[in-house]
Amino acid sequence: MRSLKVKKAITILCAFLLIAFVIKSDNLCLYSENYPKNELNFNCVEVAKRYEIAFDYLDEAPLWNANGYYEISNANHLFWFVSEVNSGNSHISAKLISDIVVNENLLEVISVSGQSLDDLLIWTPIVNYYGTFDGNYKKISGLYFNDTTLNSVGLFGFVGGSGIVKNLGIVNSYFIANQKVGGVVGSNEGLVENCFNSSFISGSKIVGGIVGEITAVELKTVTAWERLLARKRLVLVV
Repeated sequence: MRSLKVKKAITILCAFLLIAFVIKSDNLCLYSENYPKNELNFNCVEVAKRYEIAFDYLDEAPLWNANGYYEISNANHLFWFVSEVNSGNSHISAKLISDIVVNENLLEVISVSGQSLDDLLIWTPIVNYYGTFDGNYKKISGLYFNDTTLNSVGLFGFVGGSGIVKNLGIVNSYFIANQKVGGVVGSNEGLVENCFNSSFISGSKIVGGIVGEITAVELKTVTAWERLLARKRLVLVV
């Protein structure tokens, strides 16, 4: 009997710790004022299921190389990077080491009538980024975001003046928001170079396949790699 009480107490404590972590960590589960409002009404089990990768591997930091880049080689590393940047460490730099898959076969799953989307990991855009993100000619796929009340949505929600995003492809992903929606960056004041998008993008206005809004600096996309991939590109903007 005593052991059962101990186990119950531990279970309750873990649940409270998890909920406290979610509420406190606006870096992961609360996307600034733009975090999906329907996600704020959660329970412990649902949050743990939705963010299984992030919670299980939040402390799995990627390797930091001699050039000052975190080497991202899987989805767990990518979630770690989101957590770091959105918690205020906005000048760190990263480099993809391999293609990253967040939700497998995302567009195919969404296209199936009646298919439940409850098990999908919902993407939290990277905000206020001022570092360098080098895609290293790799691709990120399976990013899912769907809330028509929110602005500045993409892999990155906002990239600041010193921010650089380059050599990256976003594929088989799904972004629906209100304004400033793009596959790579929602709102850009930095440099986006040599990137492409092959995903579903939708918004009421200020929508682009690669970048939704460009307010400063420049967007460079047409390079040798970009032209090579152009034949495979499918950017849906509705």
